Amino acid sequence: KFDEHTDSDMEDNMFGTLIVQLPSLFKGGDLVVRHLTSSKVFENSKDGCATQCRFVAHYSSCPHELKEVTEGHRAVLIYSLCWEGNGIKPSPYTASTNAVKLCNGLNLLMDTEGLNYICWGLEHDYSDASVKKGLSLLDFFKGKDKKVMSGLKNALDHDKQICGSDRWEVFLATANKNVSEYGECSSYYDRWGDSDGCSGGGCFEYTDEESRSFEINNFIGLTENSSKCKELKLDIDPQNDIINFPKRKAIQKSNQRRQPGGDDSDEDFWGTKDLGEGCSGPSGNEGATRERWYKKRVLIIWRTDYSFAIRCDSDIHMGVSLALDHVQKGKMEEGLKEFKYLCRWDRTNKIIGDSRYSFSHSGQNDECSAAKMLRIC
Repeated sequence: KFDEHTDSDMEDNMFGTLIVQLPSLFKGGDLVVRHLTSSKVFENSKDGCATQCRFVAHYSSCPHELKEVTEGHRAVLIYSLCWEGNGIKPSPYTASTNAVKLCNGLNLLMDTEGLNYICWGLEHDYSDASVKKGLSLLDFFKGKDKKVMSGLKNALDHDKQICGSDRWEVFLATANKNVSEYGECSSYYDRWGDSDGCSGGGCFEYTDEESRSFEINNFIGLTENSSKCKELKLDIDPQNDIINFPKRKAIQKSNQRRQPGGDDSDEDFWGTKDLGEGCSGPSGNEGATRERWYKKRVLIIWRTDYSFAIRCDSDIHMGVSLALDHVQKGKMEEGLKEFKYLCRWDRTNKIIGDSRYSFSHSGQNDECSAAKMLRIC
């Protein structure tokens, strides 16, 4: 038994204590660790302690106590955890303070008018298969992405502790950039109408950009409460919708021709790997076109109370299907809230005060009063 205390630094740069419990037959001996207003009880004598090793790690500055072993003997190995990296030595105070600040910041962002989600561009690429292996959130992320995810997880854990429930959905998704360009093709047709061929896009002489579009799709849920978003697609403005998207280094002059692919800050984010179709080939006086595609993995999160609105923004039919599904599964309160939201929806995706809801499907307009929908449910 040990009364409540904090561990003294046994080694230079010590920040924590690791306790490895060897297979032992005993009763009692619970470990209680406290930090600020929170406490955690580790039941060391629960089933399996006689045949398995167990370990607990805690910050040495956190007050902790060991309850009395009332029967048998408990054998443990105790190690000092030391910080050998750069930067500030880990501490429960810096960790909890950062979590509180980030949690408050996320909630303030979500309360901003017109903002339904928060998006962050990742440094590394991740295959769908790596996510589906069932690894924990921190196991498959790499480098700086892992630090970002670790900080986010701490913030969401803090939010859950305050609110008593999981209020956030976290997804790995793909941001897409599509650029349509027009110019001239240096290839030519011979007198028989055959082209000498376009090779590697080197034949394309860029004139100007015709259009560009940005979209986020391929949503993969990373948390248990992340709803299914397989068909979800969101049109985005990277400059405004992706938090860490580089700001333009200089405002382009109105008479300055845009360079292929965009400005330098755009390239810093999307990279230079073009997945497009290349040059369309020579086409006489009409010139040639070229499609350029770029992809980037992003982390996207939103509060669960925004989930339905996000689906309606993407596809009104998706929102209707989700509301019907909730009602059919007996989630009447949730379903009715969603139908009331649909009552204020019009065909231009603007919220209005009308009591009717209309949508277009296969070229036909279907109008249905909200009151009728609620009676049917």
